[in-house]
Amino acid sequence: MNLKITNKRALVTGATGGIGEETVKGSADEGVTPFFTDIKDSETNLKRISKKYSCDYAVSDLGTSEGVNSFVDEVGFDFDILVHTAGITGEIGDPLNMSEDGLANALKGCAKSVSYVLDMTGRVVCGK
Repeated sequence: MNLKITNKRALVTGATGGIGEETVKGSADEGVTPFFTDIKDSETNLKRISKKYSCDYAVSDLGTSEGVNSFVDEVGFDFDILVHTAGITGEIGDPLNMSEDGLANALKGCAKSVSYVLDMTGRVVCGK
């Protein structure tokens, strides 16, 4: 696949989940430099993914405004692409087996996290 996104830098959240790790792999395959993040409980997998795809990561909880502030202070926000895969699975379980209220709460958490990232960075980037 050629998405014509080479030489870009992507932030991938929730990178230790299946979709997140595949996004890191796919973006690296497309010539993108992936930088990824996940929560502290995932540090062993973060190290494994970093070694496997030769890219950097940060342990960070982007689900809180404090976590986003800390991330921006530590890493900055020089990214061309944001791929937000965090927040649906993990501790809260399989979304296919969740109650409607549980899934709604999980999706609200995802939206809140994206909102924090966009608010803190002041960037909304849409590309072709």
